[in-house]
Amino acid sequence: MYSKLKRYCISILYTLALIPVSLVVIIFAVRLFYICQNNYLNIVIALGAFTLAGFLGSKLQKLRRSISIAVCVFLASLLVGSIYVSSFNCARCIPTTLAVDISLRQILPATVERYYSNSGFSYESFCEDKNLLDLEGKIKSQMKGNSRRCYGPVLAYLIPKKSMDNLFVCNANSLNYAVEAYRHDEERFVCMDNSGALVYNQESIGKAVSCIR
Repeated sequence: MYSKLKRYCISILYTLALIPVSLVVIIFAVRLFYICQNNYLNIVIALGAFTLAGFLGSKLQKLRRSISIAVCVFLASLLVGSIYVSSFNCARCIPTTLAVDISLRQILPATVERYYSNSGFSYESFCEDKNLLDLEGKIKSQMKGNSRRCYGPVLAYLIPKKSMDNLFVCNANSLNYAVEAYRHDEERFVCMDNSGALVYNQESIGKAVSCIR
């Protein structure tokens, strides 16, 4: 009974000692596919690290000088793990589609007003305006970066880049206009029309010249 309890306690100590290095290994494997942090992924990583540590601990107990090896691995992995884990929630993983809202709210009104004044107080052909096309390119660049911001190198290689053609919509006639862009982080559309206010929709406006469907 005592010997079994002793082996069990030693097994737990080995597992705890190997958790840091197991955590580094699991995070490295995960970051090959996905580099953004979230609560569900944290749970998966923690369970994977504990399972791997238990497996490695059981194997390490069978080796000679296993205690000294475990101690060295533990100390080294603490240093490496603290640095590596802190880099997991990288700055570039912060959603960038907020920039889409900012572009529509701050840049689009001035672009529309300038075109409206210069075209005889009409929105006709506004969607072909050079300044709007420049804004469209900027917003598509923001959406493109955001849609793949969480992909690790493996997913980035395997998953083809999505076309941005249908994710930016501009419709206009002589009296009205509507400009719409897609927000990947919230999976909805953000739109601005003559009212000057941002409107969020679950479906695209299509060919409408109003954000309110």
